[in-house]
Amino acid sequence: MAILWPFTKAYEVAKLERDAVHVCEDAERRFPVGEVRALADALRGRLEEAARRMEQPQMTRGNVLAELRSRHREARRGRRDRDLSELTLAIIRVKAEELDAGGAVEAIDRFLERWPPTGAPSEPDRPET
Repeated sequence: MAILWPFTKAYEVAKLERDAVHVCEDAERRFPVGEVRALADALRGRLEEAARRMEQPQMTRGNVLAELRSRHREARRGRRDRDLSELTLAIIRVKAEELDAGGAVEAIDRFLERWPPTGAPSEPDRPET
């Protein structure tokens, strides 16, 4: 097994992938079904907003990440755990797209597939894993 040195792209990609899986699993374990659905819905909206913002000529991925990190700090200070998980996943997804970390993007996409939008056809109370 190769050693992944800190501050290298391979290290960051591996960290994003590990963190994405952990946050998704933690959310499904800690929050009730309704909260996880709300988290997934909010995450979809946050990612759509981030994509729209990055399309604007004056915005960069760095600007969007700075805004997400600022909201993340506010959620942490306010001890809003669901918001904290949602913002963490949004930050991971935006960074993963920048670094081409497909594993992290796939982990978040699988999470969103397991928790379809609130208006979607009904699913079982807890998705099969």
